[in-house]
Amino acid sequence: MKPDTFLTEKTFSFNGSNNHVYLVDAETHEKTEIHHQLQGLNIYIEGNDNEIEIMLPIGKFVNCNIYITKSIGAHVVFENYIYLEGCFFSIHNGEKQNIIIEKYTSFTGGATIWVHENSSLHIKQDCMFSSNIVIWTADGHAVYDIKSKKILKFPPKELVIGEHCWIGYNCSIYKNGGLAKNSILAASSVLTQTINEENVVLAGNPAKIIKRGVSWSRMSTKEFSEN
Repeated sequence: MKPDTFLTEKTFSFNGSNNHVYLVDAETHEKTEIHHQLQGLNIYIEGNDNEIEIMLPIGKFVNCNIYITKSIGAHVVFENYIYLEGCFFSIHNGEKQNIIIEKYTSFTGGATIWVHENSSLHIKQDCMFSSNIVIWTADGHAVYDIKSKKILKFPPKELVIGEHCWIGYNCSIYKNGGLAKNSILAASSVLTQTINEENVVLAGNPAKIIKRGVSWSRMSTKEFSEN
């Protein structure tokens, strides 16, 4: 597919220096720098040395926005064959923040993703996110002791969602959250810790393991039973 088939006439709006957006061939890793917005994906950068890589064959973007503001050295990778609908990404006020969304992952109708301070987000391949999703990888604002003025928080780290995880409707995932592969996060759950056990269902606020030894399929129950 030629790049001009999914580029618009609108050029990027960047403030700062050495900011780049590339299309990257998934097989050869050859990079082609682009200067126009992609269909369904609006990109704005304010800062220096930030880079976005979008892998080919390209996935599909529907009403998505990426805002990189007051950041230095942020790196975003969208692998091939992803589907992002209604996603808002905010990378703000940090250095060397990373967002990686691996191939075959889908967001199907509304997600707000905040990667602030010096934190990062890694979503591994073939994850499925329902709508009304919130992900926060850092606190975003200072919480401190009123006497000593000392910050009362641990430094943010990389938030990792393992391969083939299903995140249900209206879920929130916060700093220190994370899932191992083949996990299911039930609708309206709030995840605030990293769960290293695979093949589990989590539910509640805060989310806890309620069932073990499970997996899931993108097929419907009827399709799966007939397959």
